[in-house]
Amino acid sequence: MAISSVGTPTAATGTASPIAGTWGSGQNRVPGNVLVAVVAFTATAGAGATSQTAGTTGWVNLAEVGSAATALARTAIWWKPATGGDAAPSFSSTTSGTVASFCTLYELSGANGYVAVTTGTNAVSAGTVITQ
Repeated sequence: MAISSVGTPTAATGTASPIAGTWGSGQNRVPGNVLVAVVAFTATAGAGATSQTAGTTGWVNLAEVGSAATALARTAIWWKPATGGDAAPSFSSTTSGTVASFCTLYELSGANGYVAVTTGTNAVSAGTVITQ
């Protein structure tokens, strides 16, 4: 079964950690769909020694890029199966200096779909991107 994007994703940005994701228009979190969050943090003084953590139950870290102690950016992909009406998650990362936070939530249709993670470049930093 082919998968397709549901609704229009909305990018949430901020200058603090944690950052809360925002569901876009038409995203309805139908049970059986796959929910994906692409999260990135950049900091002027580097990322801290801990990885990103999800603040909403059920999200699983699928991939994460960024050196724990020296990287100026961390990018991660989180996912969960939709259960219907899921609340938008929040994510946090231990950083120092001035922080820029980015989170985009995607909903992919189809319980039998798949998500492949490949390394590439996004608008924030070298990191992971979603392909179908």
